[in-house]
Amino acid sequence: KQINPRIICCSITGYASSGPYATWPSYDIVAQGMAGILMQTGQPGGPPTKPAPSLGDLSGGLFGALGVISALWQRERTGEGQKVEMNILDGAMALLCMHYAIYFLDGVVPPPVGSGHLQAVPFGAYKTKDGWLTIGNAWPRVARTLGIEWIIDDPRFSTVENRLKNREELNAIVTEATEKLDTQTWLELMRADDISAGPVYNLDQAPDDPQVKHNKMIVGIEHTLGGQIRQLRNPVRMPSIRTEDYKSPPTLGQHTHEVLSAILGYSEDQIARLEQEQQKHRAELEEHYHRLL
Repeated sequence: KQINPRIICCSITGYASSGPYATWPSYDIVAQGMAGILMQTGQPGGPPTKPAPSLGDLSGGLFGALGVISALWQRERTGEGQKVEMNILDGAMALLCMHYAIYFLDGVVPPPVGSGHLQAVPFGAYKTKDGWLTIGNAWPRVARTLGIEWIIDDPRFSTVENRLKNREELNAIVTEATEKLDTQTWLELMRADDISAGPVYNLDQAPDDPQVKHNKMIVGIEHTLGGQIRQLRNPVRMPSIRTEDYKSPPTLGQHTHEVLSAILGYSEDQIARLEQEQQKHRAELEEHYHRLL
């Protein structure tokens, strides 16, 4: 900063750059466990459950990038750069903002609700005749579409509070109805009634969905080692982001020399010394692991 006051630096750590855990090794699963995500995921009464995405790692990258963007905007106004600090523990907790808000309001820890919602029911994934169907919050219209309009005036389900209190009973009634027809039929009926609903795909099914194909979310890229691979595209759409510019994932160390020389301005002698230090360090690590084994 003394050399260039406009510089912006982003540091992403496991716990923070200071504090009792600053030097601890970190991992996504550890951050999710400490933040409370594992206890809020899964079925009621079930064990701690990890969501499929690495939410701790992703939150660190996404919030870190947002911080850099904010710092860039502020620099345009003030001419000053700043250091952006992010850690995946804080990021994982921030993703539970609604859950913590509920806990802070009444002091009661909300239980995991599977694919459901803490404050709405029916909501989530329900079995159909040939698969699964997700249903968003659309009470009481969804009851009419399902052909169970009698539950609308049932005292057990007539208010939000009563529906949440009798969640299991209501979900059982909804499931009994959804199991009578196949997923596609329900989708057509619910879309006609302007109810948010969708199929439940696995990874081998989602790429074939008409909307996913229309979005061109799957792209083919020539790999550095030969052949074409498929991968997900950047979900952000901007004129300056072109899929034609996509590169394949780099092999280990593929760009090291380029970064050191072209971006950081290291000389060939400096790079050679770093490579020697790297080899020495690798040998020390291998010896250390050997002793542990």
